[in-house]
Amino acid sequence: QRGGSAVLSTSWLDYRQKLSNDADLRASAHVGPADDLAVLFRALAACGIFAVACLLARAAGASIFAAECGLQRAYSPGQHSTTTLHIVRHGDKMSKYPPCAAKGLVQSGEPCFDEARFGNNPELSECGRRQARLLATRLAADLTNSTAIWSSPYARTLQTALPLARKLGKTIKVEALFSEDRQLNGPFQPRHAEPSESGAQDWLRIARVWDRYYSSPPIPTPEGNAEYWERVQQAADKLVLQLRGVGAAAAPPPESAVVFSHAGPSFSLAYGLCRRKFGDSLRRFVDTYVAADGLPGLAPAGMIRIELNDSGECTRIELPDNQVWQEAACGETKPHRKNFDADPGKYWRPPADLTTVAVDRSGD
Repeated sequence: QRGGSAVLSTSWLDYRQKLSNDADLRASAHVGPADDLAVLFRALAACGIFAVACLLARAAGASIFAAECGLQRAYSPGQHSTTTLHIVRHGDKMSKYPPCAAKGLVQSGEPCFDEARFGNNPELSECGRRQARLLATRLAADLTNSTAIWSSPYARTLQTALPLARKLGKTIKVEALFSEDRQLNGPFQPRHAEPSESGAQDWLRIARVWDRYYSSPPIPTPEGNAEYWERVQQAADKLVLQLRGVGAAAAPPPESAVVFSHAGPSFSLAYGLCRRKFGDSLRRFVDTYVAADGLPGLAPAGMIRIELNDSGECTRIELPDNQVWQEAACGETKPHRKNFDADPGKYWRPPADLTTVAVDRSGD
């Protein structure tokens, strides 16, 4: 297919030439044989030469393309009894730093946030990127080869997910249901044309591990309390179905999974999955899990570990793990927690006898 060869040359060889001409980009991209295979696979698939692409993936044992090519064994219930899920908050974000217009911070070189440029979609700080690398190293030791990775569509969650996806050789499924809560709009400039220098390097890498076979529609905005409560219910239900392998053609559900989200939605998702562990009591969940005395909340790059059985029932939920935040010991983003009485509907639809008037759009 001569036309296919032309497209292949453009999408693969031109990219390799760009790397060879840019030493800094080449060094930061860490291009190796696995990266070449990923580019070649997607180029062949884009040309319609899908069978050849899958033969290459099969020969190379590339598990990253197993679902696309049907290389996984057919799943039967009981193949594995437990799915381990990690719900992860993004790392330290730039919007927690002083405005760039204040006190001449741009001229001083100190970290600052340009709200006009990035809006509600700040990048990770250098501290946040370090937290993401530490998190990837820690998680990779515990995850199986059968691991699925999801992320909200915001820059900070994608950047936090990136090191783990690269370390495991996995794609990132971008899911809007895991987005920041109660925003007036979706992510401001979802892929910024003028990111920071480190952000530009990350976006090149994110584009290469973005799961283009997974689709998720944007959530309706502006999002109020009622819309948020409905959305997080949908998020929990959809995640259970995906972890059970329902609707997946000839592909088993993952043995482990990681969801990269935001502070409030992370707690919302945890309650949605494990509310029976708290007697279906939202107050009990918040008082004993989110904001109990002695618990700091969920820190940047903090995670919640949950185990689900084959039926999608939560059999275990661990307290938030903030070890990466403690080890990194940097940044301006603080652990998140909110008391039940301060905002009964922060994480889930409150009982009918309680009312939540305020709409907390602060994000975290």
